[in-house]
Amino acid sequence: MIDDDDDVNDDVVVMISWCERKGRRVTTRKETKSGTIVSDEAPLVWLAGCEKDDDDDADEYCHRCFEKITKPNASLKSSSSFVVECEYCNVEKYCSVDCRRLAASEYHRKSGECFAFETGKDAEKSDPTRYPFDDVPNRFAIRAYAKLGGWTGLEKTLEEKKKVSENLRKHLNECVAHVPNDYHHDDNKKNFLSTLCSNTRALMGADEEIVKEEDFVRAAWAMRANAHTLYDYNYDDDDNNNNNNNKKKRRRKKIGVGLFPEVSRSYNHSCEPNAFFENVRLRLRVRLIKDVASGEEITISYLNDDEKGEKRQHRRELLKKQYNFDCECAKCEREK
Repeated sequence: MIDDDDDVNDDVVVMISWCERKGRRVTTRKETKSGTIVSDEAPLVWLAGCEKDDDDDADEYCHRCFEKITKPNASLKSSSSFVVECEYCNVEKYCSVDCRRLAASEYHRKSGECFAFETGKDAEKSDPTRYPFDDVPNRFAIRAYAKLGGWTGLEKTLEEKKKVSENLRKHLNECVAHVPNDYHHDDNKKNFLSTLCSNTRALMGADEEIVKEEDFVRAAWAMRANAHTLYDYNYDDDDNNNNNNNKKKRRRKKIGVGLFPEVSRSYNHSCEPNAFFENVRLRLRVRLIKDVASGEEITISYLNDDEKGEKRQHRRELLKKQYNFDCECAKCEREK
């Protein structure tokens, strides 16, 4: 995507523009057909394993590249794919030794995230209510500090510790934090974030110089508003040979979550959007579901499939709670 003051070429389909009411928005530069992919972004930070599929527990996904891998089957004479676990915490799983090595050098360091994950498993055994290790916010927060903040677990001096917060702030600067105006007056929100912050700090073995409350609040709300669930898509057997797959027969399996600041902060919500999000492994795409005229805004829905069918008041309440804005899309205006 480009900003409206950048030089462009004829191949660019969309651009970022500004309006007084909405602020940042994405519009088309030319008439564009339904089915066109208008954005394609890699995540700033990601985490695998959000949800297990009860009816397909044989599959694993590489925690670094999200390639699908299959556990060796004893009934087969040979297996060309296998799961490579982190040799220390045994939490992170990879499709190859190379992915394990790269993860260890980029963010899953033995003295940092790896140690925190190992600590998390032990803490869950002693107090599963306070330290549910499968809790995504806890692990995602640790991953953000490790990958974006460059936290290694070896920071000793005040300058080294401050650098982690500075790095985290720098990377999240482009995210729209959406911190609610009533945050300081809402005990439930404060208690949730305070507990999450203290748990993350404890699992990291980090003090307040690294996991600062003010930085954590902004980071938590930025991730809450800009993170997207990542899926693996499958189709029913009787639909495999049909080029025009029936969407009702497409099955989605949640395999992780990613933070996509460019796509998330650019596309505005509508309760009747002309585009939707889809991912291919780690990459998040925006695909049109309607023909769009030149200069028309491209919108997506921030609501999930179940929420989209709710009445106007409930939709607006959900959006206000999650994203801190009052929806005034065309559909909400019609349903007043």
